[in-house]
Amino acid sequence: MEQIIKTDIFIAGAGPAGIAAAVAASELGMSVCIAEKNSFPGGRATASAVGTVCGLYLRSQRSPQYVLHGFPKLFAERLMKISGKSPVLFSEGLWFLPSHPADFEKTARAFLSGNGITTLYETCVERVESSSKRITAVYCSRGNENMKIVPECVIDCSGEGIICTSVNHNFISDEEYQAAAIVFSLKNISDADEFQLSYLLLKKITLLIEESKVPEYYNLLGIIPHSLSNKSVQMKMGLPWKTGGEDLASVDVKARVLVSEICNFLKLSVPGFEHSEMEWIAGEVGVRTGIRARGKDTLTDEDVLSCKKRVDGICNGAWPVEYWRTGNKRVEMTFLPENDFYSIPAGCLESGEKENLFFAGKIISAGEKAIASARVIGTCLGTGYAAGVLASFKASAKERNIAIEYIKKKCLKRNE
Repeated sequence: MEQIIKTDIFIAGAGPAGIAAAVAASELGMSVCIAEKNSFPGGRATASAVGTVCGLYLRSQRSPQYVLHGFPKLFAERLMKISGKSPVLFSEGLWFLPSHPADFEKTARAFLSGNGITTLYETCVERVESSSKRITAVYCSRGNENMKIVPECVIDCSGEGIICTSVNHNFISDEEYQAAAIVFSLKNISDADEFQLSYLLLKKITLLIEESKVPEYYNLLGIIPHSLSNKSVQMKMGLPWKTGGEDLASVDVKARVLVSEICNFLKLSVPGFEHSEMEWIAGEVGVRTGIRARGKDTLTDEDVLSCKKRVDGICNGAWPVEYWRTGNKRVEMTFLPENDFYSIPAGCLESGEKENLFFAGKIISAGEKAIASARVIGTCLGTGYAAGVLASFKASAKERNIAIEYIKKKCLKRNE
């Protein structure tokens, strides 16, 4: 028997953007239903074990200064309290917040337990019903249970554009999407510090590649900064093949075979890893970018690089354009000036095709280089919160301009 759920706001995906959207809508008195395909929240931050929360802070050599306030700052502070971690200065004035998947999940659950938020785990969107102007129903499944969600507004925070794809929405696509990666953790590491371990790893891989004893793609392996703790360390392995045309299940299988190969290599060949054992491997491959919905407005590459400020800006971004090409160890980083940022206009989160459809996170309407900056977790928290507000005001038949001012007051001003 099909269960019918009526809700003000339906959200696909309980990643950083989905969590933020749910909290925003709940704060405004909306009933919220959020569907997550996994049995836990956090999106790529937990499923793909992303170990760094980037995009929260302005670029600065002095101290970490939030580029976003309100909910993104609140989430970061709750995460720091749970994890005991603080912002770290990496290089070139970039600050990030170290994050263990379990701590991120715990933080996410705390926010999703708020009033008016119904979270459906292990729930997949099967199809979407719509008229020419609006989405009328979203059909989901959880095991043998079928659900018909009847929403006033829908927010696609799936990271894969599951709602947008289902209604044949127009997309922005790239010739080649950024390289994917998989994260895993090893235990029983030597007493060497993280710098020494990274140096030994790089030195050994470089030597063996020069001697043609290991494939060149081994140089895609690295240690996640500030992850070494209690003789365990998190590693990230870039996938040496393009993933845009493959389904995620086949990518995942190939990635796990590659990790097994890499673990054997580390144990046999790299000082410090002689007694290492697999502790865990991320549940999903970390896919950095993919198709993006084409909205009423588009964040262009030039907008980001010129730090353009918009009157209708609803989220600030300060992370560099971080572009990973397949098979290339050296990431292409284009930095923004210190203490500067760009703003993301509201139209990047709004569909021009379905009046009650919004999107946030990695699928906002943005150019290839623009999304290489705006896809990071801190910015996704910001676009998610903004989408939650925009959708809530739409569901309440309130003016868009008032929604934008509300977002600015909540998240973009230091004196909240």
